[in-house]
Amino acid sequence: MKKKISLIVALLFSLSLLFGCGGATPSAQPGGDDHGHDHGDLPYEWSGELVLAEGTYTLEFAFSGDPSMDIAFAMMDGVIEDLEHHGHHIMESDKDEISQGSTFTAWPDYGYTLILNEGPTEFNFVIEEDGRYMIFMEHMPEEFDLVIFDEAGEELIPENQREFDEDGNYKEI
Repeated sequence: MKKKISLIVALLFSLSLLFGCGGATPSAQPGGDDHGHDHGDLPYEWSGELVLAEGTYTLEFAFSGDPSMDIAFAMMDGVIEDLEHHGHHIMESDKDEISQGSTFTAWPDYGYTLILNEGPTEFNFVIEEDGRYMIFMEHMPEEFDLVIFDEAGEELIPENQREFDEDGNYKEI
């Protein structure tokens, strides 16, 4: 059932990108974009790309000054042209809350709120569809000494990492 709901959500996001978010005139306001409406502040500070095969992965947080962190997984399959805009919609949507130490399925084009400890916190996520994913995070991974591991315990280093400011400007890191 949850997979069907996730697929419907992904389809609706895809359709909103194909047909626009509404409106057809560019916005000149801060936080605006070229498709006619203002999104306000960007809901993520970081993105990076990972090629993920079907399997289980680990997010290991060394510490946290925040009680939670939002994360989203967007499939980079060529269907969605503006992944950063898509990521904005995912991060603003309702997200499942994931408890400390839990395992969750990281559905493509879906977001999660990870509930963190003050100290070390670990989450396992399952990928059911092989592919290249753009991962969006509410905060910079360095703020938590976050490390991502594959099933063999090897650290994964995301490619094409970007740090974003609240207006959507970014720099490669």
